[in-house]
Amino acid sequence: MEKLFAALQEKHPGYEVRDIKFIMNVDDIDGQKASDVDANMANIVKHAEILEDASTLG
Repeated sequence: MEKLFAALQEKHPGYEVRDIKFIMNVDDIDGQKASDVDANMANIVKHAEILEDASTLG
């Protein structure tokens, strides 16, 4: 999850990412390679926006 860690550090400079845990079959994640999942999650972090009112999430 190198790309995910890098994206989090870029999005939140000055903070340290210590751990992220996922329980999954690393060899096959819904037909995707783990490296593709890493890149997709990094992309999500890079384009995420801060929610002003998280209570609207349900």
